[in-house]
Amino acid sequence: MTRTNNSDPPQGFSVGLVLGRADAARDQYLARHFGHTHNLSVQTFPDDESVVSVLAKLETGDDKERADKAAARLGACGLSSVPSWLRPHKALSNGEAARVDVATCLARHAASQKQFCVVNDFACVVNRDAARSMACAVGKYARRLRMSGLVLATAHDDVCAYLQPDWCYDVAADTLYLRPTDKPLRPNVSFACDWTHGGLPNARDRRKNRETDLVREITASYSIEPEAIEKVVLGDGKLPEDYKCQVKVDACAKAASAAFDFEFDGSCVFAPPDFPASKIKGAWSIGVVHGPSGSGKTTVLRRVFKGVEEGKVATREPDWDMNATVAKLFRDKFGEADAAARLDAAAVDDDERSSRIDQLTQCGRARCQIAWLLASECVLDEFTSLAARPLARRVAAGVAAYVAQHNLQHVVCATVHEDVVAFLKPRWLFMTAVVTTCWWQKNKKGNVFEDTGDTRTGCLVLLHADRLAATDEPATTDVARLDELFAAPSVNLQLQRCPYYHFDSFKRHHYLTEDINKSCWSWELRLHGRPIGFHSVNTALGMPGAGEGTSGGSREHRVVILPDFQGIGLGWMLAETVAAQLTSTGRRVTSITMHPTFGKCRDRSPRWRPSARNHKADKDEATTDVRGRSLAQKAGTWAPTTRDKLRPSYRHEYVGDPGAERDAILANLSDTTPPHTCKLVGCAHCTTNKAEFQKKLKLYKLSPTNELKGTCWVEGGPPALSVPRPPVSTLKREDRSVTKRLEAVKVEGGRGPRSKKDVEAEKKAKKDADLLHREAVKKFDTPVEFEGDWTKKEGKWVVPKEDREDFRTDGPLIGTKVWRNVDGTVLEGEVIGVGSLLIHEDDEDQVACVRVVYENGFQQDLYHYAGDDEFGAARDAFVRWEAFKRRDASSLEVEGGNWTRDDSGKWTPSPQDEGAFLLEGERIGDLVRTNVTLHNGDDVPCDGVVIGVGRVQAEDGTYQACTRVTYKPPEGIDAIDIQEDLWETEFQVAWKASRKWEKKLWRAVWESIDAVTGA
Repeated sequence: MTRTNNSDPPQGFSVGLVLGRADAARDQYLARHFGHTHNLSVQTFPDDESVVSVLAKLETGDDKERADKAAARLGACGLSSVPSWLRPHKALSNGEAARVDVATCLARHAASQKQFCVVNDFACVVNRDAARSMACAVGKYARRLRMSGLVLATAHDDVCAYLQPDWCYDVAADTLYLRPTDKPLRPNVSFACDWTHGGLPNARDRRKNRETDLVREITASYSIEPEAIEKVVLGDGKLPEDYKCQVKVDACAKAASAAFDFEFDGSCVFAPPDFPASKIKGAWSIGVVHGPSGSGKTTVLRRVFKGVEEGKVATREPDWDMNATVAKLFRDKFGEADAAARLDAAAVDDDERSSRIDQLTQCGRARCQIAWLLASECVLDEFTSLAARPLARRVAAGVAAYVAQHNLQHVVCATVHEDVVAFLKPRWLFMTAVVTTCWWQKNKKGNVFEDTGDTRTGCLVLLHADRLAATDEPATTDVARLDELFAAPSVNLQLQRCPYYHFDSFKRHHYLTEDINKSCWSWELRLHGRPIGFHSVNTALGMPGAGEGTSGGSREHRVVILPDFQGIGLGWMLAETVAAQLTSTGRRVTSITMHPTFGKCRDRSPRWRPSARNHKADKDEATTDVRGRSLAQKAGTWAPTTRDKLRPSYRHEYVGDPGAERDAILANLSDTTPPHTCKLVGCAHCTTNKAEFQKKLKLYKLSPTNELKGTCWVEGGPPALSVPRPPVSTLKREDRSVTKRLEAVKVEGGRGPRSKKDVEAEKKAKKDADLLHREAVKKFDTPVEFEGDWTKKEGKWVVPKEDREDFRTDGPLIGTKVWRNVDGTVLEGEVIGVGSLLIHEDDEDQVACVRVVYENGFQQDLYHYAGDDEFGAARDAFVRWEAFKRRDASSLEVEGGNWTRDDSGKWTPSPQDEGAFLLEGERIGDLVRTNVTLHNGDDVPCDGVVIGVGRVQAEDGTYQACTRVTYKPPEGIDAIDIQEDLWETEFQVAWKASRKWEKKLWRAVWESIDAVTGA
């Protein structure tokens, strides 16, 4: 360790750390060297704006660039929850607000270009796990952006090893230490894994297993023995109502939510913890509400214990005389003996007692508030948040002793730090962040329960206070402690197979969706027995060479790390550890993600090889509601939302490190061709896992300007990431005697507010309501987001400035109905404006046109002139369409039959279809391929061509979009031409099949040419 006799920080540093109690000495050091005299947290946050929008105002660039920068700063400060970004500042917890304040400091520093940026009391109001992850993230962020002059001040020495600053100044020792290594050290992360899986537990055991898991989490989180727990109580029946607020959906909020596929309409919803207050009636001394920032501690205090004071809970500073010393204030209020006892309980030292209140540090004031407020029925929020942990434990032990000595009742402490729980010796503990599955009794005996689909937040633990053993950390000398400041911290994790429903505890933190495939393979990541991460994969059906009878293939499904542990890179390490294990068994592992951070990192990893369509937008990945979109497209009522907009996806396959690992993967892959229905020429499934993997390594048919662009696999690309994969060992299984002790703890409650049938009925009702909403699009009341589109306000169309000189919104043509082929789908529309425009930029004269809005919100200008009367044709088509519907609704029988074609190739619909189809526009002439039943009953693949698009009546009585296709029978089959109508989904399948068939034919042609030429 390099020490300096001079306390002056070195020149040109990136990140520095000032370590010491929040006292005058630390503040004087910051003022002397960096001109810091106050805390930088003076940013105004309006109540109707999201924090990411406010933070984006401090950035430069367009809306998307500013939103990206703001999101990156929030993530660097340990606030990685997208829903939290989109909340107003007033709806954040104290800990979340503190992280936003740090991000604000970074943004203001970048904008002001000052020499130093000082963040005082860094990570003091978050728990230690979150503080360490936050320090790791901030350090990496500052070095990646090559920041200079960032100074963090804190009382917690454990952040130094994770931050890896260029220097660290210890205030107590008046010594400055330089980092002994040129490069910062990464945390030493290791995985102890149990890859075995006994299958899903049966219905009788599932609830009991989850309850045992809950007790295991409690004992591991607070280092308490199962015998110290009297029982665990969960909420029962009705769930608490969600809290809601509304913010403006500005451009930056849209950009931030769209980047992470988070659908946001301005509504912020928070599910509060469910506190079973009826279980704590009667006499008790101390209760503790514990949970990470943003989990609802303050909400519980407000709702249950009525400790409200202008939006804060017992944190308001008392009305003190600022000219009197602390000792005098307490003597005048409580008397000599009680004043000394209170100050001793809060660990207020002699120097602080002889100082005035306004001379104390924030930590000193907070401890004086605890001493002042100690009484029956008192509520203490942010208990010891600003204190160093050894001092915090002293305060907790002192408060417990004072409460017991004076027989105080109903003292409630809320904290983010779990280490004080055992020292407080509470009668009960409420965990705000625990998520449990709601159950419903399935049989009359009451021994079989089923998951209702609901989850409940919060868990009440009744304790035997006299059985809580508080153990402090071993004391070390100052030299030994400081010598370990820059040592790489060790993070020892446990990874184990788990049932899919363990995702319930993580689903609200997933950036995309709360759903999960019940057939997936799942793993749970734990830190000292506490769940902190989740990973799952699906079987990759249809992967070439990986079908039945082979070693198979898997596709990444869900990866989640709890917010308090984000910043170290655990999600990346978890995914690679699972992928390495699966490939060692002969399986291939692929990944598709739209998360930009995850995808870009894999682009730069030599272990993840890009796959076909990497970086390309895929409409099948643009929304999770594929069925709902398809139904709406059939009905012609589909309108795109933010989730339906195409965005690039990142596609990769795990290939391991070059050398021994990659050779081992290749050796374990199957040489078996899976049984399948062969498609003859160019069949993609006539291959093996090993052959496909070898093609992947050769970058088979990948474009350097598309799939490989920006990856380390192309010449001139970015340098490859050199992140080592964590070492893996075998996890020692829990001893059966320990499991029995956990199972002996009684767990009460947990029933859901409704049965599984009720939940399914609600889901169906929601789907039906969604379809009705889509039908409402026909009323032209949905907002549109296309650039240049007109908007509707209070029932009237508002013409944008650029169109006001060319259009008017009155006249006889306004409201005229049209029927037109729009991108292959026939839509109804109406005229909302009449004007004139230039057809080409070089034209001199403008041509008459109308502005039309269609039933899905799309707007279009139709020209109206002799050369090409688009409007006239669409108007006449609507007249024929209305006539068709009237005839179709009558009892008049019209002769059907195939359409006919004249010598010029023009098609004429049959009388039955006249008016229901359009014969020009998009999709007409497109080729399709599908199986067709011939007149003799044979089912054969046929090629067809689109000859019309329109709508026909479905079984439910609605008119849905369809496509008329005529097929040509295969050669050698004597049959007349066959025509049929394809629904939208059927057409998409047939159209894709034709594209694939065409590629195979061309591939066969080129292979035959190569065989002849010998290439």
